[in-house]
Amino acid sequence: MAIPFWKLEEAFMGIFTGKVMQDRNGRKVVVPVFIDYPDIEESPERRFPSIAVLFQGMTPDTEMYNSDMDRVVDVDYTTSPPTFVTRRMAEFYDITYEVTSYTLSAWEDRELTRWVESRLLPRDALVVGQDSYHIFRESFSVADSVDVDTVIYEKSWTFNIKADIEDTDNDNYQKGVNEVRIHSNVVRTETKKIESNGTSRTQYVYNAPKSADNAEDAEKLLHRVIAFDDQNYWFPNKK
Repeated sequence: MAIPFWKLEEAFMGIFTGKVMQDRNGRKVVVPVFIDYPDIEESPERRFPSIAVLFQGMTPDTEMYNSDMDRVVDVDYTTSPPTFVTRRMAEFYDITYEVTSYTLSAWEDRELTRWVESRLLPRDALVVGQDSYHIFRESFSVADSVDVDTVIYEKSWTFNIKADIEDTDNDNYQKGVNEVRIHSNVVRTETKKIESNGTSRTQYVYNAPKSADNAEDAEKLLHRVIAFDDQNYWFPNKK
């Protein structure tokens, strides 16, 4: 089932939330999860150790394209006539995320690496509410660095999620109809003999004796009215 992008990202971040580590003084520290790069100059006490979930890109899956352009997602019957809400068809994407752990000591690095690695299998499922989406762990890399006299341990994993993303930004609101009525009419005609070059032919003249040229301009006699809505149909003047 299709899902808004933010809900998918929220569920993915939740996988890496909740890790508690113990520092050298025995204090327990909750490892925060960010959708940004941690900055050691701004708040080192908050961001190390930490986990960053970084969006890398999304590619449409052309093999899963749908030929329909939109669909009805809701009908508001409190308005008259009712209001129909249509939405573009959801499209499948291959969505890529990079998950990176940042620590300032070797023991924290080993502990957090082991924990992040255990969150998902190489081929797993991301559960969002009642629905599940394929998720694949594709790569692992090490980018440890030294900043003056501080070693920053940095480990990264690349994940790919295949999901159909709901387009909630382009909903279209259209008024419907309460009832449709079809009127049918009877137009009187008479036959007229036309002589030309020694031959005669029969022509039908509308609405005698006024002799209109076509049925649209002729005087009409109401024959029947058919009325119907989205639930049923009926004949108002049926006897």
